[in-house]
Amino acid sequence: MTDDDYVKRAMSDPLMKACLDLLPRMGVTGIQVRWSDDEKPMIWMVVAVFAADSPLARAQGVTQETYEVGSALSPARAAYRLVEQLLDGSQCQACGRPAGITEDFDGAMPLSDAICWWRFDPELSVFRRGCSGEHDRRPCRTCGTPEAAHDGRDHDYKPDRRIR
Repeated sequence: MTDDDYVKRAMSDPLMKACLDLLPRMGVTGIQVRWSDDEKPMIWMVVAVFAADSPLARAQGVTQETYEVGSALSPARAAYRLVEQLLDGSQCQACGRPAGITEDFDGAMPLSDAICWWRFDPELSVFRRGCSGEHDRRPCRTCGTPEAAHDGRDHDYKPDRRIR
């Protein structure tokens, strides 16, 4: 399989598309998808680049670009691990509750009154936040359109965690 085949297959995965769509809304200014096939098994890495003036870099006290990495045996899983690492435990700006992330779109989530669960919608290849029904008529803070018009692609993420 050629390098182009690997990349095409990776980018066609709905979970990968959803993760790559969500990362810029977390303040990520650059995304790199890498792999290493020097030895078995093949390892995939997704690198998120944060600008020096990003909230994540400021929280860390860093004055240069900051990086976070997710890795796994598949590109979609590496991207999901990165998104999970960045989003899980942060604060949803729409409702103010702690955020959690899951691939379970239909099931009941624990502590759903206390946690804003971002759920993967495989049909649309997006993550939907749990409080979107509560705030659909409210204008978006970033662009001013009603939040319901975003169709799951909102801007309501606050990267307030320190880098581990």
